[in-house]
Amino acid sequence: MRFRKFHLLLSALTFLVGIGVFYGERFLEKQIETRYFSDAVLTYSPKPFVDERLEENAIYGTIIREQVVDKTTTFVTIEAMATNCPIYENGLGSTPPLPADIFSELRDSLSISKETTDSYLAKNQSPSEILLGDIGINYRLVSAEEIKDYFDERGKGWEGFYKKYPKSSGLIFFSRVGFNAQHNEAFVYFGHSCGGLCGSGGYVSLKKLGAGWVIQKSEGVWVS
Repeated sequence: MRFRKFHLLLSALTFLVGIGVFYGERFLEKQIETRYFSDAVLTYSPKPFVDERLEENAIYGTIIREQVVDKTTTFVTIEAMATNCPIYENGLGSTPPLPADIFSELRDSLSISKETTDSYLAKNQSPSEILLGDIGINYRLVSAEEIKDYFDERGKGWEGFYKKYPKSSGLIFFSRVGFNAQHNEAFVYFGHSCGGLCGSGGYVSLKKLGAGWVIQKSEGVWVS
C-alpha cells in the first residue's frame, strides 16, 4: 500500500516538473522573441534594400532602347565583360589623373554627384561580367575572347562579325553603373561600335523617376 502511494506521489511530482519545464521553455522563448524584435525595432533603418544588379539591368536596357535601337533593329550584341573608358580615365599624358580629379569637370556638365562617380570608380577597378535579364530586345552577350578573334591580325574584322551576327546593330559595351546612396542617381560609360569608321562612346547620367530610369545628360568622349 505504501509502495503504491509512493508511486502515485512520484508520478504526480514528475507530471508537475514536466509542466514546469514546458511552460518555462515557452516563457524563455517568448522573452527571447520579445528582446529580438525589440532590438530589431531599435536598430531598424528606413533605407530600402536595393538589388543593384537589377537596377543596372534596367539602366542598360534604357540606354540601348534610346541610344541604339531604331525601327529596323531587332537584335543587339553586347560585350560580356564590363569596361571603363581608358582614353578618358587613364589620361593621354604620361601621368594618369588622380581618381579624385577624373570626373571633376564631367560632374558639372552631367549634373552628377561626387558620391555617384566615386561609386563608379569603385565598381570598375577590376573586370566583372555584365549580368542581363530582359532588356526589351533580343540580345547576345559576346565574350572578350570572341571579340579578340574577330579583330586581331588573323581575324576577319567586321566582315566576320556581321557574318555571324547579320542582324546585329554592331557591338555595345558598358561599364558597371555607379549609384548614389539613395539609388536615384546613376552614372555609366557606354560605347557602340558598328564599323571601322562607325562608333562613339561617352558617359551617361540618369535619374530614377518612379520605377524606371530616365537619361538626363550624356557626354561623348570619342568618335570613330
